[in-house]
Amino acid sequence: MPGQTRPGRDCPRDLSTVVAESREQVLDLADKYRESATYERAAILAWTQAQVQLHHLGIEPDEAHLFQLLANRILYSDPSLRPAASLLARNERGAPGLWAHGISGDLPIVLVRIDEAEDLDIVRQLLRAHEYWRLKLLDVDLVILNEHGATYAQDLHDSLEALVRTSQSILVHGGHPGHGGVYILRATSSPPRTARSSRRPPGPSC
Repeated sequence: MPGQTRPGRDCPRDLSTVVAESREQVLDLADKYRESATYERAAILAWTQAQVQLHHLGIEPDEAHLFQLLANRILYSDPSLRPAASLLARNERGAPGLWAHGISGDLPIVLVRIDEAEDLDIVRQLLRAHEYWRLKLLDVDLVILNEHGATYAQDLHDSLEALVRTSQSILVHGGHPGHGGVYILRATSSPPRTARSSRRPPGPSC
């Protein structure tokens, strides 16, 4: 009979997940993409757009996959990465300790600690990750902590600021909205200069 599938035969089905701000919008999207041809066209367009964005930021597909894995750690707490209770208890400053550096504390914070010029490659990669997350509308503050000795701390700080400026110029050229900020802090000074401030007002710590 029409509309029925005989036992033992394959019956292909498409399963799509749609997200919207209201039930009416969800129903409209479900009706729009109920036809497989419409879904395939949208999927091809999204894939093409993603490839253009990755090329613009100089990100390879394997690296984008790595950034997605890191984003998973940002969105979902991993108990294995949580510091020991004794270390957390040493924090007596709270949110005001972040505000002194221009960091609101409203957003997740990704912290990278470096003490040698050879570590600049990981900073470059995290700057690409930060821009990738911004394209995906994931708001993150990237904090770069310069732990280099006092003798050459300024030279490393200047190199870090140059990297951030280059990253900013790529983003502005692409016309993408800003989400989150990039901050360069010195382990031996307080408060240090910031490379880019978050537009959000000070708030509770994350």
